[in-house]
Amino acid sequence: MNGLSPWALSSSSELVESQTALYKTVAGSFEFKVYQTTDSIWIKAELPNGGRAAFRAAFSPGGTLKITKTTEKTQGVDLELDSETGKQRVEINFDQQQSNPVLHYTTHLKPEKDLLIPFWPKDILMNGKNGRPENTTGKIHISQEGTRTGLIYLTQTRPKSSSILYLQNLTALADYCEQTETSCADTVGGIWPELGFSLPPAKGQPIKADKEIIINDAFVATAGMSAIFGTPIAARIGKKDAYQKLIHKYCFNNIL
Repeated sequence: MNGLSPWALSSSSELVESQTALYKTVAGSFEFKVYQTTDSIWIKAELPNGGRAAFRAAFSPGGTLKITKTTEKTQGVDLELDSETGKQRVEINFDQQQSNPVLHYTTHLKPEKDLLIPFWPKDILMNGKNGRPENTTGKIHISQEGTRTGLIYLTQTRPKSSSILYLQNLTALADYCEQTETSCADTVGGIWPELGFSLPPAKGQPIKADKEIIINDAFVATAGMSAIFGTPIAARIGKKDAYQKLIHKYCFNNIL
């Protein structure tokens, strides 16, 4: 059993206590709900056989997020947020045209003041029905190496639930990296159950006030265990697989 960071402990506790979803939808055999906690906006995916995965679409370190506008769309919802760090815009979309549903969330930040970011938590928290991420287990098949594509491919094995392919569009983070003089190398990965992407820490250069930039642009594809177990890794990400179709669709066709 892996240990948990303070951010994962507080988040898992708040997610269990969250009662009312800001938005919810069913895509295939998966149910997605959007929740607000003290410092984050989470997209909670209810997976088969009691599996759970939460994706952090917005984060305000040490501050309270205030939703100023909610706009529901045909396949998702947009949120406008205020916090001590500045204004954030979150676009959440669910593409159900693939054989497996695809979640896409993009986060824009317009800092109130010049903002130095020394740390940022991962944006995936794997969980179970009881809200105890420390009791879940899984296998990471592939994750980012160095400056290569920002992807992680994983399977939740306790509970025996589903597999997830996560892609972070690192190109969209060019403004952040340019302003902070950082690299997106090794920013997608993590240790179970805290996985996904975290902003590269800025050591001296802040992001500029009043200039909106993208700080997260994630694509997530899910598949049930019946489509995963017993299939070699190469076949799972082969050209005819739904995951590879996702990569091709969003212009990552040269990454594997």
